Amino acid sequence: MLDNVERFVCLGSEFTWNNACPREIRRKIQLVTGAYDDLQPIWKDKGLSTEIKIQLIQTCVFEVLLYAAETWTTKKADQRRLLAFEIRCYRHILEVNGQNHISNNEVR
Repeated sequence: MLDNVERFVCLGSEFTWNNACPREIRRKIQLVTGAYDDLQPIWKDKGLSTEIKIQLIQTCVFEVLLYAAETWTTKKADQRRLLAFEIRCYRHILEVNGQNHISNNEVR
């Protein structure tokens, strides 16, 4: 006999009975934030070029974040949350803060 559950994790992705994604997206952002924080010595290393740091963030952080994203049904709020995380990472690497008045498009 199979049990009905509201959600379960399989291969690192959380699935819900109604395929709602906000919880999964928040969970993934929390997971990759930990991975991002573990790479702090790399982000602070002045000997590495910005291009290498961006390549690292795209392969080591964003790829993990977006694993199984093709199964997500995202809403505008979900897309804004993902974009906010991406921009926050880029701003940190580029050492751009909110006081510099640089738009997100310029950061990208």
